[in-house]
Amino acid sequence: MIYELTDLSFRVVSVYRYIHAKGCFSVKSRPFATLSFRISGTGRFWIQEKTLSAEPGDVLFLPSGVPFEVEYSGSEYLVAELDECYYGQAEVISLADTGEISLLFFKLLRAWNEHRSANGIKSILYAILEEMEAAHKVSEGSPFSRCLTYIEEHFADPALDMTAVCERGAISVSSLQRAFLGQLGVSPMQYVIKLRMGRAARLLREGALSVKEVASLCGYLDEKYFSRAFRKYYGYPPSHLCREALYPAEFVDERHFARMLMAESIKKDGTATGGR
Repeated sequence: MIYELTDLSFRVVSVYRYIHAKGCFSVKSRPFATLSFRISGTGRFWIQEKTLSAEPGDVLFLPSGVPFEVEYSGSEYLVAELDECYYGQAEVISLADTGEISLLFFKLLRAWNEHRSANGIKSILYAILEEMEAAHKVSEGSPFSRCLTYIEEHFADPALDMTAVCERGAISVSSLQRAFLGQLGVSPMQYVIKLRMGRAARLLREGALSVKEVASLCGYLDEKYFSRAFRKYYGYPPSHLCREALYPAEFVDERHFARMLMAESIKKDGTATGGR
């Protein structure tokens, strides 16, 4: 974890409060790292061959020089951009008590806007790292952590069930339900669906596989059932993302896809087609 480094160094580039629209985005590698505190909304990140889920109250670190895919539910967060930060692992830190961390991030933003003193800003950031270490709530050997890891490793298995998950964590079904709702805000199966739908969206956008192939790689044996589940989750069918893979879109939703098609028709014949 980033807070475990005793010799961590960085230079603060910027601190700001940001509201992000709902959607799926492809982000190219950036010359700076970011440390952010999520105020509201959720974010799911596909980075360094792993999936990270950031919920309200979580702290997210994204290293420099690494591209990633992200799905936002509509999010607000406080973020610090860091240069010359050579810690290279993307990670989400979930905290038992977010009150102190929240106050420190708002203090960081206020200090940046009012003074931009390098020493003052860095001292607040180091205080944030110390608080993260003190408040980190999921130890590597905890039952919840073992269950979470098992789900993230097996979510694409159609035979995955909560009995096997609970056996891995040596925890009861009811305790697992309470742990997920308390720490992630979703049930275990809702978390499985999020992981499956996230992978499905990424594979469909890449455009190399059919809907049936994507379904099988995401834990669905029935293509039609997968398509219904996908439409229920995103609000549009898998075919939209298959077609969207032909376009260099930054994110996808129904309105954006319609605008792309209209732009394409204008490009071909100079007029918009399809009527009002």
